[in-house]
Formats: sequence, structure tokens, C-alpha cells
Amino acid sequence: MNYQRSRLALVSRRLGVISVFIIVLAILGRHWEYITPKILLDLVIGASIIAIIAGLVAFAAGIRLWYAGGRGFTNAFMGFAYALLTLCLPVGTLIYMRQYPNINDVSTDLATPPSVVTPMGAYHALTLEHAVLQRTHYPDIVPRRFRISPYQLHAAALEVGDELGWALQAELPVDLSVTPSSMGFEVITPVFSFHDYVTIRIQPDKMGSLIDIRSKSGFGSHDLGANAARIRDFWEELDTVLIKSYGIKGEEDLSKSYLQETGDSFMLEPTKNGKGAVNSQPKEEVPLPSLKPSQQ
Repeated sequence: MNYQRSRLALVSRRLGVISVFIIVLAILGRHWEYITPKILLDLVIGASIIAIIAGLVAFAAGIRLWYAGGRGFTNAFMGFAYALLTLCLPVGTLIYMRQYPNINDVSTDLATPPSVVTPMGAYHALTLEHAVLQRTHYPDIVPRRFRISPYQLHAAALEVGDELGWALQAELPVDLSVTPSSMGFEVITPVFSFHDYVTIRIQPDKMGSLIDIRSKSGFGSHDLGANAARIRDFWEELDTVLIKSYGIKGEEDLSKSYLQETGDSFMLEPTKNGKGAVNSQPKEEVPLPSLKPSQQ
């Protein structure tokens, strides 16, 4: 018996191949920075739409083949498989967006965060809403204290930034006064080559030194948890360097009494509307030098 080949199944397979081709082209193009993040987003949306159409056509072809007979189950299956492969990226992104808060800027100090300089401009204070979201979802992201001098901690932070592959963009070295030192880095993400920005601030403390770090995404309003993960990676690497050099490890959690005394961190006090309020004392803000020209 000569079964007729299903055109729907063939169309679904071709659409699935096109969607995979677009998503791969978008990823490679962004990785090598041939396209902008905005174009990447547009291509992913376009590929997702094509993949959804391919999946629906493959499903319709499969149902038709099941009842009417014919040839094309392989094409229908491959079209559906290609569609699922393409949708892995957008679906995975949506899952991460539900798991993490809708912020793209994370700082250990929420009351007076270190200023971060990007090509789009300088960013200073954080909003109360932003701070509440961070404190709720990332309670472990707090300042840390070390029983070494600011000069030693500054040198260790520079070493950690270099080991993590961060590009130093600006630095305010330690001097003999009580003025905090700082350093700014540019971070390029591994797959999509997004440019993110990190500022580290170190200041004298009655224990030795107090360090704050702020990480901000260069694109998008949602970082999918990347900035908090970057800060945790920095803490882990910093502990490794300091244990090796000085045999010490930082205190991860600052006591509430210390925070109230110095105002070094953002804390929430309950209010009538249940949203909380800032409880901190003003602290001197450290200006961060502008980004140095890129090296050709």
C-alpha cells in the first residue's frame, strides 16, 4: 500500500530546524559580540514563536497521521523535538525569573551602597522597594569584616578580581587617611558576553577592615540571580586567598548591635503598611573614578 507523505509533518520539521538555527546563531553572535543584547532578545523571541508554531504543526500532523494514516511520523517527531530544544532557553529563563527577585543590582550595603560606574552612567542609592526585595531574597549578602589592615585587604581584593577574570576599570588606592579605598571592575559573562559591573569598597574598621561589594548588570532589569552569585563567588575566593596568605577568614554575618551602632548595613523596621523602612545612619559616600578608556 502506498501511503501519502504528510506535508504538515515536513513543514513542522523545517520550522523546527529554522528555530534551532536562529537560536544557535543568536547565541554565537552574542558570544562573539557581533550582535547587541537587544538583538539577541529579539532573535530569541522570534525563534521561540517559530518553535511554538513548529510544535503545534507537529502535533496536528501526528494526530492526522494517527487517524488517517500516511508517512511522516519521523518528521513530526523531529519537528516537535527541534521545537522543544529551541524553547529550552526561553523556558529556562522564565523559570529563573520566577525563582529570583526582579532586580539587576545587588549590594552588601543597602543604606549607602558603593557607587558603581557603567557606560550608561553612575549609580548611587538604591530604592526602598529594591532594598526590601534584596534583603528578603538574599539575607546572606551583607558586609564582611577582617582582622587585617585596609591595605592588605585592598591588595587581596585586587588579586581575587584578577583571578576571577574581572577587568579592572578604576581604582582609588589606600592612603594614610580614614578615606575608604575602592576599585571598579567590568565582568563579561561566559556564554552571552554580557557586560556587568562590580565596585568594591574597603574602609577602616574597629576590628581591622570592613569590605562592601556591589554588582550590577549592564543589560536587562532582571539578573536571574547572577549578581548575588557573583558576590558569593567573590567571598569564597577572598576567603581562600586570605586563609592562604594570613590564615584568617572574614566574618560573614555582622551582628545587629554592630550594625545599629555603625549604620554599615540596611535593616528593615516594621511599619504600618508592612513594607518596612530604612533604619540606618548616614555614612560618607566614596566617589569612584570614571571608567578608564578601553585599551585597543
